Amino acid sequence: SASGTSASSPDAFQYIDTPPGDTNVRLAHGFITRTEILTRAERWVTEQVPYSQTAWWNDSDGIYRQDCSGYVSMAWALDQDIDFWTGNLNTVSHVIDSGQLLPGDILLSTSHTVLFAGWANPGHTLFDYYEESHPGTNARFVVDAPIAEFLIAGFTPFRYDGVIDSPNEQLPANPANGLLFSALQLGSDELAPN
Repeated sequence: SASGTSASSPDAFQYIDTPPGDTNVRLAHGFITRTEILTRAERWVTEQVPYSQTAWWNDSDGIYRQDCSGYVSMAWALDQDIDFWTGNLNTVSHVIDSGQLLPGDILLSTSHTVLFAGWANPGHTLFDYYEESHPGTNARFVVDAPIAEFLIAGFTPFRYDGVIDSPNEQLPANPANGLLFSALQLGSDELAPN
């Protein structure tokens, strides 16, 4: 993910870098339902937003950088005046156990993040996700990713502090067709794509 700009000019973003994992540094946040998160994530897939660490996508959901953390920032509807990246997404989220993952949560490493879309099998060993991966790709939906490989590779599950859970919430269906993780992994390292 792209790191932020310095805060020396009035037009610069607020820039915070925190260690991986839970942090005491907290930034203000809004509130959003899981349905809204998934709807926003799917919109970038539909719009075929290309990956970029330097370009910003402008649509009805706002203006966000077109990389992995910009994608999560957009899906979570984070403050557009703060430069969120992999080094500070944990200032508006907290670590959870992988068994607690729900659609709209993320898996975050020091260099990449993906938006958890749901479990792909009853044993909860495979999952589906949304991501902006690397130059030359568009926002995409990936299926049948092994959770163990992500955890071994240094990804930690996080939950947005502003997510609103409702017991009666009917989540939207994920795209009918996704890219198969194992096929993508043959072409590049999907666990460290940037």
